[in-house]
Amino acid sequence: MTSAPFSIRLLAALVMVLLGSMRVKAQEFSTAEFVPGELTITAYNGGGGAVIVPGTIGGLPVVALSGGAFYQKNNVTSVTIMPGVKTIGNGCFYECRNLTSVTFPASLERIFDAAFAGCTSLANVSLSSGLISIESSAFMNCVSLTGLVVPDTVT
Repeated sequence: MTSAPFSIRLLAALVMVLLGSMRVKAQEFSTAEFVPGELTITAYNGGGGAVIVPGTIGGLPVVALSGGAFYQKNNVTSVTIMPGVKTIGNGCFYECRNLTSVTFPASLERIFDAAFAGCTSLANVSLSSGLISIESSAFMNCVSLTGLVVPDTVT
């Protein structure tokens, strides 16, 4: 029996590394199951940089980011929130001073009070069309914010 060609072995090794890093990413978050079968991220414990908030952890859907989950995490520069997340809690990203961009999923429905307050490097925000509500002061003191696109679905 001959061994697989080098390119196939290399591809298999790369897939294993990527799958392993995805598991590590999930470990960067503390979670709680406030509703059976649904997770809320309660804290970010990772090393910062470009952060991807997963849509599932351990097979359970992530539906919310709680208040203060990223509080003053100045090592975070960008955040991509994967589909499934519906709410961003009060002060979730409060004073993340080096946060420059956030990518929101279409599943996002609510951004609570002061969720991004004090994110002084946040420059442009484009919110998804599924958004229903943005509470007061959600983007207070975002002094670099030059563009905010709010969909018609917000009341």
